[in-house]
Amino acid sequence: VIRSLGRAAGFRDNNTGAHIVRVSKYSQLLAKASGLPDQTVELIQLASLMHDIGKIGTPDRILFKTGKLDEDEWREMKNHCEIGVSILENSLNEEIGPYPPGASQEVMISSDKESELLIMARVIAACHHEHWDGKGYPHGLKGEEIPIEARIVSLADIYDALSSSRAYKDAFKEQECQRTIREEAGKSLDPHLVKLFFAHIAEILD
Repeated sequence: VIRSLGRAAGFRDNNTGAHIVRVSKYSQLLAKASGLPDQTVELIQLASLMHDIGKIGTPDRILFKTGKLDEDEWREMKNHCEIGVSILENSLNEEIGPYPPGASQEVMISSDKESELLIMARVIAACHHEHWDGKGYPHGLKGEEIPIEARIVSLADIYDALSSSRAYKDAFKEQECQRTIREEAGKSLDPHLVKLFFAHIAEILD
């Protein structure tokens, strides 16, 4: 189900699920390089598949526009973070039904049993456009205020966006992609993660 949701967002955005697979693999590699526990690495790899799930709610006229977005369109585009959170938010405190004859209708699922994966997916959907320098969106978080999983997915997402063709741009050459990543260290990207990125660039290119 998680992979299917991710592919749905991928098809919605750029007619392919390949973007979310690449972001997932880059995120897994960076999470492991960061020294995070194996379970956390696995959660990031899976949760990252849903980073752009909110684009399901972005209108076609904006998502597929070939020119530059105007101010109102850009504001609406940025809403995909909150839409993603809404799609993934906890719906477990609801009664389960329909019920077979004679079964209790008071069956509930406690919120403390909510999936760790969905919790992390919500964090990533909410925060993967926050910037290290505090100039991102939607909340203007800065530095380590941004959860590590969102910082990781942000780098993976930006790199893949640069190196892929989109409706509004051609793919950049690899040298240009890497130069942009270096320039964004300390701006939109966590500088420590950028160092790890280049320390593992051969694996990323593979």
